[in-house]
Amino acid sequence: MKIKIPVISTMLMFSAQVSAQEDCEVHIFPTTNVEILNKLGSYGALSEALAGASPSKDTILNQLSSDIQIDAVRSTLGKDQRFVGYQFIAQEKTIDYKTAVKNKTRLTSSNAICYLEIAMVSIVFSDSALTSKKIGIMAVVREFDQGSDNPKIKKLGGASKLESFPQEDKATADAQSFDYADGFQNAFKQSVLKFWKSKP
Repeated sequence: MKIKIPVISTMLMFSAQVSAQEDCEVHIFPTTNVEILNKLGSYGALSEALAGASPSKDTILNQLSSDIQIDAVRSTLGKDQRFVGYQFIAQEKTIDYKTAVKNKTRLTSSNAICYLEIAMVSIVFSDSALTSKKIGIMAVVREFDQGSDNPKIKKLGGASKLESFPQEDKATADAQSFDYADGFQNAFKQSVLKFWKSKP
């Protein structure tokens, strides 16, 4: 015997699910912490010399403003079915790694039951004579289940090869000629794929 579920009941169930998702919040914290790595262990100064000039932290942050970082996270997670309907909320303050990992309370005043925080804690530029220029990210996800006061901590990390802007010659491109924004978004995508996969 087949049981038919009334259409109105199905619609109400769907409405409730959407409503619940709309009450979910993802708070995103940008970072100004930039690390420059251009040595490879014992290769030391030789590796650094062969790698060419590294960008300054200001050069990187000029392309990776708080808005750019937050848009990259929002754009990536907005395409993930786990976060359909979620509210993505930008935060201006930065959070260091120790606070992100050790703090046991929410970093905002939100009382949302469905709530998580993503703290970008580091941007890493790496270059050497033996590898391509790369941009990497480190982030900490702080998930508070059903209003819990004790967050589940998940650490994310990823890297992406830097590409020069189309009009630039890669052989002569200087530190300001690379697309750090695109590299940052790709690095964040890689970190999600590697450390924060959807449950099967």
